[in-house]
Amino acid sequence: LPAQQALLMATRLGARALGIGDITGSLEIGKRADLIVLDLTSMHSIPHFSRDPYAVFARIRLGGASTFESMGLDVFSIMMYDDPDLVKEIHRRFSEWSVRVVQHLNEMDFDFIWANDDHADTKMPWVNLEMWEEFMKPYQMMVAREIRKPWIFHSDGNLFPILDGLLTLGMNAIHPVQPSAMDID
Repeated sequence: LPAQQALLMATRLGARALGIGDITGSLEIGKRADLIVLDLTSMHSIPHFSRDPYAVFARIRLGGASTFESMGLDVFSIMMYDDPDLVKEIHRRFSEWSVRVVQHLNEMDFDFIWANDDHADTKMPWVNLEMWEEFMKPYQMMVAREIRKPWIFHSDGNLFPILDGLLTLGMNAIHPVQPSAMDID
């Protein structure tokens, strides 16, 4: 599937198929849209594609954000102590589902995969490195090992306290790096 066709299917045709083409699916005044704007004037931002000037990505979760959101961050935090096996089981199930999704994505013509799993706010991660290693890493690693394309890990906030652990997942990039949250200039 060529990148342009995948983009069309994910936008205009996808919105039409869902019956919401009148409110989204194309960039028009009055329609909803998610849009990324890149500054292509700096050298590190210039895309280099060997086949097409367009890039299409698939967005997934490694299971962490799904676990947080399904339980609520407050309940998740309490349950890590009160019922750690339940937290691990929920995360395992979400991650196993993501593994199956990634296996299909690997066969498709996506240029890269974007793993969107927030782990922090502007002050700190929601778990320390020791807890990340126990409750997050084993299940996120299940998904990461299946990814056969370049991939980006996304989490807002201050990742410094768990960054060494996160990097063991083997992603090609981390997005975003927030200077204000991570005390860097």
